[in-house]
Amino acid sequence: MSYFFCICILFIISDPCMATENNLIENIIQKSTEATYRDICVTVKGETLTVTYWPIGFRNEFTAYSELKKIITTSKFINNFKTLELIQVSWGVPVLKSVIELDKKDTAQTFKTGFTHDSFPAQQKSHHNSRKFLLQFDLPLSINFGGFEDSFIFKTGLRSDLRYLVYPGMIAYGQIDLYAYNEYQPSNWYKPANLGFVLLKPVWENVLSMTNIGLFAYNDLYGFDEEIVYYFLNDRYSFKLHLGTYGDLWFYDNRFIYNKINKNLIIGKLTSYHSVYDCSLKFEFGRFLNGDEGSGIGISRIFHEIEIGLIGRYSGGEFNGFIDFSVPLFPQKRNSMVSRGIGPVKRLEYTYRYNSKTMNYDPTVKPKAVEPIVGINFREIQGFSRSEHFIYSSRFNKCTMHE
Repeated sequence: MSYFFCICILFIISDPCMATENNLIENIIQKSTEATYRDICVTVKGETLTVTYWPIGFRNEFTAYSELKKIITTSKFINNFKTLELIQVSWGVPVLKSVIELDKKDTAQTFKTGFTHDSFPAQQKSHHNSRKFLLQFDLPLSINFGGFEDSFIFKTGLRSDLRYLVYPGMIAYGQIDLYAYNEYQPSNWYKPANLGFVLLKPVWENVLSMTNIGLFAYNDLYGFDEEIVYYFLNDRYSFKLHLGTYGDLWFYDNRFIYNKINKNLIIGKLTSYHSVYDCSLKFEFGRFLNGDEGSGIGISRIFHEIEIGLIGRYSGGEFNGFIDFSVPLFPQKRNSMVSRGIGPVKRLEYTYRYNSKTMNYDPTVKPKAVEPIVGINFREIQGFSRSEHFIYSSRFNKCTMHE
């Protein structure tokens, strides 16, 4: 009799639903960790399952989203939920929110830029497999083609880039270039590229502030750099304000030489995103790095894992054209090394500049229409995690499956 009574008591106080949820959470964490995701957190609220993740081991963010969704939707006990929320984070800050309605046909999904989330502060304390540091390797390349009678000059080598997460949203970074060949300054075989820290501050759900303070030796500068991004009209448009105050900085004879802060930057950018062709159209205006004022227009398009952009700027009486390339180092491959804290960069990013007046390299002439490159910018934090790109990719994948 007492034995039967104990069994009844255990059945009453035990919670089969809680055991089911715990099994599901442990299964998702285990499988997503094996698939190179980091900063994983799974929470349950009613019939909604929320998963935050950092696709640090993926070169294509949509591929990371699709594979994680497959891991979760094929898990046991997922039928107990009606809604699945996938929140992608980058260095401790939410970037994009995806909502999948599991109880609807074809699992309807929506995407929205989101830099904040209601339960995210609590989730930060319970992340699994967080990545605090990251050592990446890049291939720096600078080329000037010169005039018709001048041969081009270039430099290249290896760039090591160390990042450390001080706390969610604050990253300390240090970069150094080791030159295998340098025609710009043959005596310099190395150069500190960027040293400083960046603070990512979500202002609202659709507004993010990014502050860089440090040495930006890529443009021979030091100072303060601020980017504020605002998405509106269902993420079809964004406005970015780029502000900065800098001083000249040179690395010569193994030491830094600097001037007082004497440069101010203010650039506004209005961008329109189009999911039909997976492209964006950008209008920009303001005061550039070297004091010249002007405006420009640009267009960029993503081809699966490659992004190509064309920008034209008229400033200071000159026209400058730019071609931007963002190419994956190893296309269609997952980088499991990076998820462990060391490996090559996701994408190689280069810019070719054309000037209407001269193409000769002259270090004494200050170029026009220059926007400085700082340690960590919004483009790197966001990557391809844009709602319009996810909409296009999901539509393209669906058409491919039907074919």
